[in-house]
Amino acid sequence: MLYNYSNETIFGIHNDAERYGWMSFNLFIVTTSFIGDSLILVGSIKYNAFALHEAIVAIIQHIAVCDLLLSLMILQRTIVLVDGTDRLIGTGLCYIKAYLGAFTMSASVFLVCGMTASKFVLLKYPLRTGYVTSGHAHKLCVLLWTVSLYFPLTFLLTDRRDVAFTYRQYDCAYNFSSAAWKWLKPVSSLLLGLLPNLAIVITTVMLLVEARKVARGAQSGLKWRGVMTVVLTALIYTISIVPLTVYYLAEPYIKEIPGKPGKFYTVFFSISMAFLNLNTVSNFFIYCLTVKTFRSFLRDKIGGALPCFTSGDIQQRGIPSDNMPGIRRDNRTTRNNIAGTRGKAR
Repeated sequence: MLYNYSNETIFGIHNDAERYGWMSFNLFIVTTSFIGDSLILVGSIKYNAFALHEAIVAIIQHIAVCDLLLSLMILQRTIVLVDGTDRLIGTGLCYIKAYLGAFTMSASVFLVCGMTASKFVLLKYPLRTGYVTSGHAHKLCVLLWTVSLYFPLTFLLTDRRDVAFTYRQYDCAYNFSSAAWKWLKPVSSLLLGLLPNLAIVITTVMLLVEARKVARGAQSGLKWRGVMTVVLTALIYTISIVPLTVYYLAEPYIKEIPGKPGKFYTVFFSISMAFLNLNTVSNFFIYCLTVKTFRSFLRDKIGGALPCFTSGDIQQRGIPSDNMPGIRRDNRTTRNNIAGTRGKAR
């Protein structure tokens, strides 16, 4: 049995305090993401503020763009919560949200998977990947964006009008009402959901194991900032997706009462979506924590107005401010410096 999530009486928020609370939370996510991801893009493109392998920096840029697109989706939900009905969203915007939302959510998974896999390969095979540049990473990301078109294209081919406003999310979503989705949905969830998330976990573990081997074998040790940047990004993403994964796995086994959905369908689902939204803003704080040159860029350009600065950062500069603009770290490896590169892998 499927509930009608477009039923305002059953799934709508009838308490103004609760509605304003969710609206404030969404507004925090949108504001933080717009500021944080914009600074990531400006810092990495204009000021070369990430002293990491240029391929990883390129993937970071694509993840920031993806997070900005996801924030636009959350902004639309925030606007709807102002009125509490679907009157502020037209039919055209509803379709855009449903299709663009599916596209960006898929891209988010693939980009994180691409980051963890790329970092592992770069650390595991430095000699074979010595030629890898940001251009190669951008081509990989274009491929991942293209694969992410699967759901929007499948929506179009099955039933392009199967989109409705749902009060459970105060958002527009695809309904999967067509009979074809009885077999398409599990197959799609396996190929584009379970396998990429499983790949993120596996490559992250493999990356940590390889980093430990390199740290033990290299005389100069291992600079962990690049490894920890990737690991924390994957860890926070995995944590954010767990509640929603539990929801979809448990949903078929939860007893449904007609007309009276339990808290599993309302409260737990809302909490799961909130966890997922937190992933949109986490990367900025991860980079503040792990990448000292990014902190230096923020301090030099903005001052101490951002939360990622500490008194130690203000007193000790990792890189002089007059040297920050224009520095591009070229991490390409040659046979002559292979031994040192494995020890100093970022």
